[in-house]
Amino acid sequence: SHGGGEWVRQSQTYTVSADPSTRLFLTVWVDGKSGSAWFDDVSVAAGGAPVAREAPPAKALTASIEVDAAAPGRRIPRTLFGTNMEWRWNATYMWNEKAMKPDAEGTRLTRDLGVTLIRYPGGIYSDFYHWRDGIGPFDKRPQVVHEPGREDKSRPNFGTDEALAFAEQVGAELMITVNAGTGTAKEAADWVRYVNGKTLRVRYWEVGNELYIKDGSPVSRASTIDPETYARRFREFAAAMRAADPRILIGAIGGENQGRYAVVGY
Repeated sequence: SHGGGEWVRQSQTYTVSADPSTRLFLTVWVDGKSGSAWFDDVSVAAGGAPVAREAPPAKALTASIEVDAAAPGRRIPRTLFGTNMEWRWNATYMWNEKAMKPDAEGTRLTRDLGVTLIRYPGGIYSDFYHWRDGIGPFDKRPQVVHEPGREDKSRPNFGTDEALAFAEQVGAELMITVNAGTGTAKEAADWVRYVNGKTLRVRYWEVGNELYIKDGSPVSRASTIDPETYARRFREFAAAMRAADPRILIGAIGGENQGRYAVVGY
């Protein structure tokens, strides 16, 4: 029915294999945020003789491809092939705490994979990570709670310098996400100075992680902000970070609300 309250018959014909293992799953739904929808007499019936489908006989296929290497098309940036690394739990066990160095096999596999950009300190944990906790002597670094609402915590052994060294070992660049959820613009700018004090070691910086998530969780309640607030915060952070190093490139976050994907709250 489309608003008038009258029943509307809907039908569809499907051609299926005669294989007895074939299963047909029928799903009905309605769009909208109010009102009622009713479905009645939903059924599936045979509409004709079964149609047997056999695979065509295999044929030898040949192909000829000619590439003009002197005419480049769209250039793909090398940094497109990246990954995300979290600082917690020794970078999810990529850091060997006993040997106090990256896991040898994990490092080899990452290098062989061809990762070119590593995003650090990783997802939601970026919005609660204070970079000074992850520098200096390992035994002086504090145990840090990973996220609000949970009690698990670990020592940030895989801190800034360890992340920079790991990226260099695997032939990748580092992209740092500064804490715009519970941190300050000054803290972010100081991080830029610490990393790029003498040389441009990190080009790409990002202001905040998914601060647009609004799902009622403790993490969300501690960090979510509306677009206007984020825009003001981004400008504040970007100005301070560019003052620390005008060579860097700074990324802003954004999300488009897709239907009922409600974690994108704005």
